This record gives sequence, C-alpha cells and structure tokens, in this order.
Amino acid sequence: SCALPQQLSAFGESGAGGVSSFGYSGTIAHAVLRTRSVASAPIAASSLTWRRQSFGWRPTAHPLIQYRASGGGADEAVYRLASSGELQRLVADHVVQGGVVFPAAGYLEVARAAFCASHSSDAGALLQSVIFVQPLMLSDTDASFSVDCALTMSNGSFNIRSAAPSPITYMSGTARVSAATSLTPRPAALIPFCASAIDLVDLYASLDAVGLRYGPQFRKLSRAWTSTSAPSMSISRLANEQQATWLPPAVLDAVLQLSVTLHGTPQLRVPFAIDSAALRPLSGLRNWAVAREGS
Repeated sequence: SCALPQQLSAFGESGAGGVSSFGYSGTIAHAVLRTRSVASAPIAASSLTWRRQSFGWRPTAHPLIQYRASGGGADEAVYRLASSGELQRLVADHVVQGGVVFPAAGYLEVARAAFCASHSSDAGALLQSVIFVQPLMLSDTDASFSVDCALTMSNGSFNIRSAAPSPITYMSGTARVSAATSLTPRPAALIPFCASAIDLVDLYASLDAVGLRYGPQFRKLSRAWTSTSAPSMSISRLANEQQATWLPPAVLDAVLQLSVTLHGTPQLRVPFAIDSAALRPLSGLRNWAVAREGS
C-alpha cells in the first residue's frame, strides 16, 4: 500500500508514491514509484525501472447471484446465490404472515440471470412451466444456509435449490432464448375510458390485513386503474426507474400485486405456477404493469 498525494512531495518512510490520472470517458492510469531504500538525494531518471501492467475490467456482480459454482455434471451450470443475509436485505420488505419470504418474482430474475450468464447473452430469457415448489423463509435461515440455481445446458431445465445444509427445491422450470417482442410505446393508451382509479393506500392496507405486508421498497405501484368490462384489466404506473442490467424483485412483484385487483377483495394468495414469462431488462422506458383476467 502507498499514499498517492495530489501534489509534488518527497518520498515518505515507505519509499513509495505515485500519480493517478482520471481521463476522459473513464480512462484511468496509475503510475506508482517505489524504491528499496529512501535516499536523500534526488533519484536519477536513468535509474528507474519501468514495468507496465494492464488490468482488465471486472464486471459488476449480479445482486442476487454471487458466482458460478464448481461441481455439478458436465451438462450442468450451477450458480450460487448471494448469502441469506444479503438476500434478506434485498427483500426485507416482502413479508408474508410475519416472516420475510423470498418472492416468486426474485426466482424469475435468478433464473433469467443464470440462463443469460451461462449462454453469454443479454437477449433475455423465456421461462416456461415454472412451478414454485416451496417458499424460502429467509427469516428462518442462518449464516451457513446457501442456495444454488442449477441449469441443464442441453434442454434448458433449471431448478433453484438449497445447497446447504439440506437439499430443498424451491422452484423449477425451463428456459430458452427469448425472441424479440414489440413493446407498446404508450401503455397509458390501454386504460379503458370507463376505468376507475384504485386507492393504493386502501389496497396495501387490505393486503396487510390478510398477511401480505409490503414495505416501502416493495410498494412500486404509483397510480393504478381497473376496469370490470370483459376482459377485466388493471394497469398501473410503476414508481421506480427501469434498471438496465437486471430486474429487481420489487419491480416484477408489482405486477403480481396488481393482479390481486382482478379478484375483488384481496385474499392471502401467493403464486404457485407461471405458464411463461419473457424477461429482458431494458433501459430508457417508462414502467407500467398490466394485469388481465386469464393472463
């Protein structure tokens, strides 16, 4: 270690120093000088030895996935999720019957991220025949608890399971590359003329009353409308900005929250299966959630 002063200075007791240059568009260079002994006389330039070294960029880790784990079969890619403590921090506002539960929307993002990482692609993923086998109660986990996402490369099947201390499957399904889909440029145009506004304060209060308590980080619905005309539909503007590199569980969960409005009085419902979900992070778009009866 060494200190990098902002102006000219003599070598300190460590005999090390340097200059950092922060250039245009993130171009960074560091020059570090070190001497074996501190000399009182100036050091001649001819006595310096130069050694160049390039450092490659390190990609930002996914918030839900730590790394690709070793082990598994020749046809299997295994990704280790973040620690139970970190997962609980990310979804602490998702509380079911008094306990922090990892949301179904979080599993979808884990599967998408693992599939795209294993195929070195950001084209998105189409998840099909998704089954939520058992809820992951983060409130009951300890520091030794860990979870993996195992993906079979040949057929795209995956399952999210505990790696320690005992094997438990939480979600399974299949994944493939998602084809490009057209996006509606103005989702607000979908709001029926006879739609009525949803009181979101009352909505979250009624969800809380049946055991679904959403804290501030999971209250992404900002304005919402619903229509009882066939087919019944609800639509909402989301409160957050779209993430460009991943889909936060709170964003996906907002769509599931909105679907509650299609069934009258909220009840304690949690997802158990999804036929298909096409997931692809996109930047520069306004965020809307749309729920339709039967979809």
